[in-house]
Amino acid sequence: MTYTKRLVFFAVMLLFVSISALSNTNVLASDDSIVPPLCGFAAEDGRIITVFDTSKYIVSNGTEEDAHLGPVSTSIPAGTYAVSLYSWDGYEGRSSTAQTDESWLVALKNDTTDITSTSPVSDIPDGVEQATVSEMVETHLVIPTDVNSVTAVHAIYPSDAEEYNSVHPICAAFDRIEEEPEEEQGSISICKMTLDAYGDIIDGSEYATSFTIPGLTFAGNGTVKESTGTLPDSVFQTPLSLNTTFISSSHDAECITYDELPFGGYFYGEEILSNDGWNEPRYNDQHTISISSIDDFFPFSGELFTEDESDDVNRDTNADGHIILTEYQPHRTLVVLNQRTEWDFPEGPSCSLISESTGWYGEYFNYPASHPAMETLHLDPVDAYGDPLSDTIPWTADWYDAPYFRFSALDTDLEFGDEYFPFDPFTEERHTGFTGDHEFHFGVHWQALVTAPVDGSYEFRITSDDDSWIYIDGELVVNNSGEHSENTIFASTTLSSTPKKFDIFFAERNTKGSSMLFRFHDQDVVVKPFNPMCLVNEQPVITVIGNNPLLHLVGDTFTDPGATASDAEDGDITSSIVIGGDSVSSTTPIGSYTITYDVMDSDGLSADQKTRIVTVIPTECTDNDSRTVSFGDASVLADTGGIFFESDSRVFGSVFSNGTTISKNDPIVTGDLSVAGKSTINGDHTKHTLTVEGNAYGYGIRNIFVEGSAFSTTEIFSSTNGNGQKTIGGDAYADTIINTVILGDAYVVSSIDVNSPVSGSIIPLVSPPTPLAERNYAISPDDISAWKAVAAAGEDITPVSCPFRPTPGQHIGPAVVNCDMRMKDTDSVVLTGPLWVKGNLTMDDNSSITLDSSYEGNSEVIITDNPDDRISSSRFISESYSSITGTEDEDSAVLVISLNNAYREDPTAESAIRLRNHSFVPFVFAPDGHIFLEHETSTHGIEGYYVHLKNNAYVTGDLASKSITFSDSCTPKNNPPLITVLGDDPIIITEGDTFTDPGATASDA
Repeated sequence: MTYTKRLVFFAVMLLFVSISALSNTNVLASDDSIVPPLCGFAAEDGRIITVFDTSKYIVSNGTEEDAHLGPVSTSIPAGTYAVSLYSWDGYEGRSSTAQTDESWLVALKNDTTDITSTSPVSDIPDGVEQATVSEMVETHLVIPTDVNSVTAVHAIYPSDAEEYNSVHPICAAFDRIEEEPEEEQGSISICKMTLDAYGDIIDGSEYATSFTIPGLTFAGNGTVKESTGTLPDSVFQTPLSLNTTFISSSHDAECITYDELPFGGYFYGEEILSNDGWNEPRYNDQHTISISSIDDFFPFSGELFTEDESDDVNRDTNADGHIILTEYQPHRTLVVLNQRTEWDFPEGPSCSLISESTGWYGEYFNYPASHPAMETLHLDPVDAYGDPLSDTIPWTADWYDAPYFRFSALDTDLEFGDEYFPFDPFTEERHTGFTGDHEFHFGVHWQALVTAPVDGSYEFRITSDDDSWIYIDGELVVNNSGEHSENTIFASTTLSSTPKKFDIFFAERNTKGSSMLFRFHDQDVVVKPFNPMCLVNEQPVITVIGNNPLLHLVGDTFTDPGATASDAEDGDITSSIVIGGDSVSSTTPIGSYTITYDVMDSDGLSADQKTRIVTVIPTECTDNDSRTVSFGDASVLADTGGIFFESDSRVFGSVFSNGTTISKNDPIVTGDLSVAGKSTINGDHTKHTLTVEGNAYGYGIRNIFVEGSAFSTTEIFSSTNGNGQKTIGGDAYADTIINTVILGDAYVVSSIDVNSPVSGSIIPLVSPPTPLAERNYAISPDDISAWKAVAAAGEDITPVSCPFRPTPGQHIGPAVVNCDMRMKDTDSVVLTGPLWVKGNLTMDDNSSITLDSSYEGNSEVIITDNPDDRISSSRFISESYSSITGTEDEDSAVLVISLNNAYREDPTAESAIRLRNHSFVPFVFAPDGHIFLEHETSTHGIEGYYVHLKNNAYVTGDLASKSITFSDSCTPKNNPPLITVLGDDPIIITEGDTFTDPGATASDA
């Protein structure tokens, strides 16, 4: 028996206390002020205390007698003991002496026989007149035989040192440690078993799954006691390392075993899986049922772990999360079973291979012998299952369903003859029948498209053992069903170049043999394998009826001409069209609107959305129809994309940005610079940074020169690198000011550092300046829609080839250009109305657009917008001295608007508007895009999502705080007549066939 050691408290033992009476001559000098202490150990059960003569001491450098005190009579039975020693030393003048080895030990004897000795007690502390040490020197001292005397012995005797190292042994305590048997122990094995969807053992290598069976600590309840210990979480990772056998002839599970577990109760929780694709796990901890098959597993029965204890008695104790180790069941095993949910079909022939091959596409199914439709001992199976495609009698069997599917294959022919056993390499269930040892009980479904080079009747035959059926285009033409020996049926069908779909079903349901043969008598018949999964569901197609775009006079009743939808598989699905987008009616204002058409086929495949652009135009357009746009005080207005100033760019007037501004290389803003919200103003850390000649307003202001005052919600900061210190010419308002020269007063909430000299006063501020609110553009989407509507009501320019290049001096507008427009080589155009370019507009090489003089003080717009492509299209580019100008009136201007929105999606995208190399445009606007001016280009004003000014680009600010008027001169136009081509377009006909043109229809709105 194995023993462990522990302290045992037993009945009170006889306490032996003896006083040394032997001849140690080292006697304590008489000193009433220094008296040895009594023994510091209290009497306890199981403790033996030996007390020495406390008036005597021992030394290390005298005789043997001087180094010993005792022996002292005692009675210590053989056994294991914890030993504690109590020592003391004290005398007048001790505090000024040093003795480093005032230590002793106990020697144990039986009469004259040495038995054992203890370890020494520690040295008594120096520097005091008297001191004690109480110390356990042994935790498990084995005393092999009884002891009847003990002696205190100086620990370093004999010693040649001058120090006496005198010490008084006071007493020793021996505490008995009694041995008792270890607790009984057992083991628990946690095992993982995995099956595929067919019930076959697998290691799970295809699924990369982690299974965790958690160990639980349970406080117990009225049904079971608290847990004795906690099992670790058992983690299994596929592929499993199968090392244990339960239900197979070879290893079928991976097990982890936990040994040396004390008897008692242990708990496990429900399994945790790292991914899907598995059925609910089943468990068996074999409390009452051993595992012999996959039927011996059960759902987790978690009644113990609920607050309601009334149902605990109903739990399945083989899967209840509780394992008990006892002397009767010291070794327990939990097995958790997981089975795949989906059917993992082996990869069959590819669709490309099928399309290139001849023969039959076959799907193979394997059945267990226990299947109710298979042959059973002394019982003929029922044959009345119907036919597999339910053409004549409803099919009631499951032979060709997914649970039995094993693989698919291409068979060049179906002439298998006798001894047809395609599953013989498999071992799911094998039987020795009349024809030998084979894998019986299987089925096959073959499919093919059959044609013939010459129209006519073609004979075929089928011989099968057992069932077979033949369908042609879904109609049952041969029924050779039932369990029977070889049976042959002859039949015929008409064939042509139009394919007929053949389905042939076969089943082998007994162990008496198997044969299958099918053939056409005529070898010219063409058989192509057919897999319905290779059919591509064609996308439905929507056709918009009528004009698109469609012009509609404001005030007239609007009727949507609608659309049609067709699908190769479903036919006409017009009734399923969903109409959305904008609603147009007689009250819809002038503008451009989009109606959407969507449809989905029966398989859930959507058509490409089609749209109709409806442009609502005025019934009359006169010079009195006008639209006014009022610009704010900012020469440049940027949205949240912000602004980048660099390389001597100049803005005359004020700048406002809803986003952050950055700058470098001496740009200048002659007015105020303001940013909204939590946006900041940022300059260069060198002296070549942005200069704001007015005031600056921002959430933070960093590294810029401000000639006016600066207002910051957070900090005004200048870099300390090189020439980094910046100057505020007026007052500064901020929470914190760092390394900045203030020529006026400094209004500060939190702090101003010593590197920020202030010419005026430093004045405490209760709260910092409030962030500015964002600003909206001066031009609205309604403005743009109205201008586009007027343009759409004018000339429709659709060139033979794109891009469209106007002739020199051409008058354009109102007009829509239905592609890119390009001007170069001093091309010039006179703008006579709104121009809408549905693509990119590019100008270079001194090309120009001039507003017609009849506008006088009015203005006009050019819009680049391709609604189908606002990423790579809808851009405006002007280069190399090209220009756009209004009339000679100072209030006349031409606004260029780009609806390119690429920058919102990708900050590295091309700019929506780009002016470079001495170009001029009065005003540019890109509400969702990037505006880039460089190389001495100029404009009166800018509004856009993100603005970049570089290399002497100038914004003059001439339109700031102005209202300009746009004259909506236009000529209403009719929708053009519409020709609709009937039938398919293009039409495919077979060579030699008679062609009849379906024709076309024409209508006018």
